[in-house]
Amino acid sequence: MDIITHAAVGLATGCAFGQPVAGVVAAVIADAPLWDRRRYTKPPTGYDITHSVQFWLLVGIWGEITTQSLVWLVAYGSHIFLDLFTHGKDWGPRLWYPDEKRYFYNSEWEWFNSSWWFGFHLALLWITICLFIQL
Repeated sequence: MDIITHAAVGLATGCAFGQPVAGVVAAVIADAPLWDRRRYTKPPTGYDITHSVQFWLLVGIWGEITTQSLVWLVAYGSHIFLDLFTHGKDWGPRLWYPDEKRYFYNSEWEWFNSSWWFGFHLALLWITICLFIQL
């Protein structure tokens, strides 16, 4: 999924917890290993680590301890959840890193292909739920 959609989902999640900035940061930080502007043909090791259950729980526990809120756990989890449905066999999350198995339920996303649209609709559903929680 693209970083803009991850940020929007994080913002909505953060708003539901009263911490919009934390929600955005938590939702986009998993892609930090890609922020060096290289065009990767396969995921670097850092990407695989940040898309694992272990790292997700580490971030969630850290966030709970420092902010007394589950926003970090839920917003970071939203990133991994969306990636499961928008990435294919090459970029699917390695949930149990260092295990080699990638988890995916779609083809690799490209702008406006069927995988992107599926993720976009999942993101809208997630945002809608968060907005209802906030009300």
